[in-house]
Amino acid sequence: MIETREAALMLQMVTGLFHAESLDAKERVQMLKTMFLTLEKFT
Repeated sequence: MIETREAALMLQMVTGLFHAESLDAKERVQMLKTMFLTLEKFT
C-alpha cells in the first residue's frame, strides 16, 4: 500500500504531465505506465 506522501507526489506528477505542452498523448501514456510500474516495484 502506498503512503500518503507517495500518493501526493504521484498526484503532483500526473497533474504536471497532463498540463505539459511539450508531451503528446502517447508520451504522456508512456510516462504514466512507467511511473505506475516503478511504484508497483517499491510497494
